[in-house]
Amino acid sequence: MVRYAILWIPVLVEYVPEIINENPASVELSDVPGLPSCHLRCSTDKLTKNFTLYYRLGNDSQENKIEFTHLESTQSGFISYKLEFDDTNDHLTENLQTSIHHSVYHYVKGLFHKHAFHDEECDSLLKGFCSHERLKWSDNGVPKKVFTHYIREYIEKLTESYSTLSAQLAFLQDIVNVKRQYRTGVNKSQQLKKDCFRVTGEAKYAIALLRMSRFTVKSKVYCSLSDSLIRLEMLREQCVDAYNTINNTYNNRLGRIGIWVGAISIAITATLEAVHTCTADNETPKKQLILLDRLVKQNDSEIRELTNRADSLAEQNERVLRSLEKIVNE
Repeated sequence: MVRYAILWIPVLVEYVPEIINENPASVELSDVPGLPSCHLRCSTDKLTKNFTLYYRLGNDSQENKIEFTHLESTQSGFISYKLEFDDTNDHLTENLQTSIHHSVYHYVKGLFHKHAFHDEECDSLLKGFCSHERLKWSDNGVPKKVFTHYIREYIEKLTESYSTLSAQLAFLQDIVNVKRQYRTGVNKSQQLKKDCFRVTGEAKYAIALLRMSRFTVKSKVYCSLSDSLIRLEMLREQCVDAYNTINNTYNNRLGRIGIWVGAISIAITATLEAVHTCTADNETPKKQLILLDRLVKQNDSEIRELTNRADSLAEQNERVLRSLEKIVNE
């Protein structure tokens, strides 16, 4: 059977795709929606840009293949292929009726594209454009049709990312503002920041695609992606602000706790030193004698002071009695 595909290799500036990964590693796909577990490997011809995709589905021991024959490339990152494969009627080839499965498309893009500005999984949910007929880029309406396909893929994907980030932000605000769980909030905010970085990487390529499609697609399609990007950027700023606020609040709380712990530690240390001085359980005999002598002298001094006070009071009493006797005699 024969199909035709026009693949967009994500680029930030105009660039004709070239094979940069001649020996891609094989991959094992599992838990992929719409596809059973799948083993993929590939052989390439860098000069002609042709390659062969080998795949094995589920527990099937038989390996099938799809021949990709290069037809043309464009400055805007698009590359056209003729696909030839046996009529196996399996899950993978069934998808080729309308598009190339996003996991397969992601693997194929790895031949031409390095994930330099985003995480590796950022563009894995885009589906490749596929057709029963060969479409030349120079044919009337072809660029519009292809650009529209990939723009709508990005709209769907970025809308999903927006919903996910919004839910994460709301959950984070509830943890911090209502439940006051700052430690959990810090961990969640770090994950939110990573997700923002990932989505920002996706948005960079979507912006590049949008820029190259200007005056090619309908204004409604163009504005839809543009609005999605604006809303996503506003949400990203909210997420970053939340991350900074939560981390600053948490660090300030740690600082205050550190001050209290330091003061308590000083008090405990002083108390322990005093107790240690008084008990002197581990003092050497010499130090114990010195301490005992000091205590004896201190006690003698206090006793003498009390004795002097008693003598003084006795003298005062005697004076008072003599005075009274004089008054009585007179």
